[in-house]
Amino acid sequence: MVKKFKKEFEGRSVGFGAYDINRPNGATHWVIISGKDGHDHMMLYDKLQSQDEFINILKERGKVKLVKDYMVGNLKSYQ
Repeated sequence: MVKKFKKEFEGRSVGFGAYDINRPNGATHWVIISGKDGHDHMMLYDKLQSQDEFINILKERGKVKLVKDYMVGNLKSYQ
């Protein structure tokens, strides 16, 4: 999905993983996508939802149960 929508994900960090131990609330996998703030994440979602190809990917991925969403913010960055 990230490769197909390269332009929309440009400048963002994306990570994927699986829960091998504990599986909080039954979760099996996780995804993390960076963004500037909540508004930035909503704009990305809005851009993706307006494209038929994205909607088809969601339909074809199989059964999904959304367990939780979390937002994490950086308080300070050092360079």
